[in-house]
Amino acid sequence: MTGLNMQEFKTALKGSHEIEFIYNGKDFVIQPELRGVSVYLVIWQSGDNAACIAETKIDDKGHITDEDIDSLLVQKCFDGRSLLDVEQDIIVSMVY
Repeated sequence: MTGLNMQEFKTALKGSHEIEFIYNGKDFVIQPELRGVSVYLVIWQSGDNAACIAETKIDDKGHITDEDIDSLLVQKCFDGRSLLDVEQDIIVSMVY
C-alpha cells in the first residue's frame, strides 16, 4: 500500500474517516455509511458505474471495531481477491 501503512489505514477507519484509493487503475472509497437506522462500513467503486462492492454492518452508534474492519478487508471484492490480498497494489489518494 502506498500513502498509508495498514495500521494507519485501520486507524483512519476506526476514526470514521473516508479513504479514497486507487487499485488497478480504478478509484474506490471506503467509508462508514448510514442506511436508515443501520450503519455499515462499505467499499464503493467510484466513477460512472459506481457500485458498492463490499459491506459489513457495524453497531448502530457507528463505533467501528477491529473486527468490523477485518470483516470488510477479507471480503473477495477485487476480482475474487480481498483488499488484504491486493494491499501491495493499492495507492491511497485521500483521507477525509
